[in-house]
Amino acid sequence: MYGAFLITYTMEIGWDELIRSMSPNLKGFLDNLDSLHYFIDHVVYKANLRGPSFRCEENPDGTLLLHYFTGRPGLYHIVKGVVREVAKVVFDLDIVLVVEGRTQRSVHMNNGERVEEHVVFLVKVTYNF
Repeated sequence: MYGAFLITYTMEIGWDELIRSMSPNLKGFLDNLDSLHYFIDHVVYKANLRGPSFRCEENPDGTLLLHYFTGRPGLYHIVKGVVREVAKVVFDLDIVLVVEGRTQRSVHMNNGERVEEHVVFLVKVTYNF
């Protein structure tokens, strides 16, 4: 629910044109999420944050595999709500997101160690006839 609220709020405060202009379809939107995070973090807020990263693959049956990488484990439920709400509000699609896999690994950085999480979602469009 928080992910859905986040999209509703974001669009109400004036970011709706940016969100709608990112791509004409859901796959393109998901492919551009890294750029959106970079823009928000570095241009809008002038912060030096390391946001999440996304990779999207199209399966032969038309479903999508969304790979979500983050240094903030446990937030993948928010991603589910955000993607579901964007699909509904921006692309007029009802979708189901199923967690296909979730792994965590330790990554050694110059300033210490951190946990990186990788979640794979299967994204399916549902058709209500």
